[in-house]
This record gives sequence, C-alpha cells and structure tokens, in this order.
Amino acid sequence: EIMDCSRVINHPVAIYLTKLNSKKSRRTMRCNLDLAVKSLKASNDVLTFNWSLLSESLVRMMLNRVAGDHSPATINTALSALKGVAKVLWRQKILSNECYAEIADIKSYRGARKGSGRMLERREIRALFDYLDKNPDIRATRDAALISVMLGCGLRRSEVAGLKMEDIDLKKHSFVVIGKGNKQKICYLPEDSFKRLKLWLEYRGTDPGFLFYALKRDGSLVEKGLTDQRVYDIMRELCAAVKLKRFSPHDLRRTYASYLIDSGTDLITVRDLMGHASVSTTQIYDKRDEKRKQSASEKIDFAA
Repeated sequence: EIMDCSRVINHPVAIYLTKLNSKKSRRTMRCNLDLAVKSLKASNDVLTFNWSLLSESLVRMMLNRVAGDHSPATINTALSALKGVAKVLWRQKILSNECYAEIADIKSYRGARKGSGRMLERREIRALFDYLDKNPDIRATRDAALISVMLGCGLRRSEVAGLKMEDIDLKKHSFVVIGKGNKQKICYLPEDSFKRLKLWLEYRGTDPGFLFYALKRDGSLVEKGLTDQRVYDIMRELCAAVKLKRFSPHDLRRTYASYLIDSGTDLITVRDLMGHASVSTTQIYDKRDEKRKQSASEKIDFAA
C-alpha cells in the first residue's frame, strides 16, 4: 500500500503517488521522497513531514545532501518526485504561483555514472543452455525458452511475465509487448529463440493465456503466469546450478543491448528495439568492457 488510507485522503504525497501509472513507479518515487526528507533529519518520513514548507531553497538543500552519496540519476529522480508533490501543493493552493514556479524551474543535475549490472559473456550463455539442454524436461524447456526470449528481444522481467499467447504471431516470429510507460512495441524473435519457444509450446499448447505458465513441483502446468519475482528466482537458481557469476533478469536486457551495439547496429535502432525514449539511456546499457576502447584507440595512426 502507498500509505495508511485513513490518514492520507488529502495528503499531497498520496495524491501524487496515486497519479503514477504503475506500482513500481509509485514504489520508486515513494523511496526517493523518503530519501529527500530523511536527508534533512533521519527521523523524517513522507507522511509526517510538513510539506507546506516546501520551497526552492529547501528542495535544493535536500538535493545537495542527497548528492553526497548518490548518482545524478538518483538525484534527478528525487527532483522529479519533489516537483510532482509541489504541483499537488500548488493545486491545493498551499504553494503560491511564484513558489511553485521556482521549484518547477530547478534544472536537472548533470553528469553520469557507470551503470549497474553486467552483460553475460558468450561462454556463460552457452553454459546456461548446455545445462538446460542436458535434461530437456518441461521445466528446463520452459526456462530455456524464457531466457532465450529475454536475451533475444531484450525484455524486462515484467514484460516477459506479462506476455500472452495472443500477443504472438508465430508466422512472423514476432510479438507485441506493452512496456514501460504503457508503450507498445513489436519484438522480433531470433531463429534460436523461436526454436526454443516452439519446444516450450509443445508442452504448453497454443491456447490463449500467459505464454510462460507456472509449474508445480511435479512439473505439471498451472494455468497462471509467472510473477516478476519468480522470473528473478529462476535466474538466481540457474546461476547457482551452473556456477556462474551472479546475474539478474535485467542483465539479460543489458546483454541484448551490448551485443546489438557490438554487432554494429546503430544506436537509434537499438534505442527503438529497447523501447527507450532517449539514446543516452540506451548507452547506459552498453556493458562491453574496456578492451573495445583500447582496441579502437590502437587503430589510430596519426603518422600514416
């Protein structure tokens, strides 16, 4: 729950959070608002904080304190959340036009940090599929198809968990995804991903419903979809079984982007395939190591 509803009917933070589209967005912005108010005093929280005191100088003070331990991306997310609350306060006539305009005019922090996560090496991907192919029962077949679709199309775990059989065009080897921000995109399955998906469909069938069903311990199908958490757990279990360096479902998405860029695909196309609004976001997903930079530098010959 966002907050205790009995206490927050007209609370500006509750009003702001309920306008956000997804649970994940609400959770993220709630955490960033907590971060901002606790930067002033550790005992503060978003429910008891006196939001009527919000001003340009207070917002800047919060952000400067947050900046000591956090990346520009985190600072800017906190700024966006604070601006959202300020807008609610302005509409409630708690903030004046001038005060709200000053807060709304605060510029985003500039700068970037090397993003978290990693890309999987080809040997790691081979090891995963070798492990799953050694015992091609229903669970291994499902997990191989799941990983292959995520790797082959760069899907988020929420996207792959939400895929329906009705979304897939088996003739065109494609499917429609409703992604982050309610954006629709068409994904095209590489040949290996399509082959592994077909093997899974031999168990699942092609009836309407979630593409990737949950399984009971005995391997029997449960006609309900995987949760986001179950997708995460599958990756964690496979990582331990194959004895690989830990990776998350989102690392498969980073791997997809990195291999596309490494193959020479232009950033605009990679951006569109990833469903990003900005090329700068796509660049963060490039997890190729420093060797490529070294290799590129060694090709320069000013004396030629």
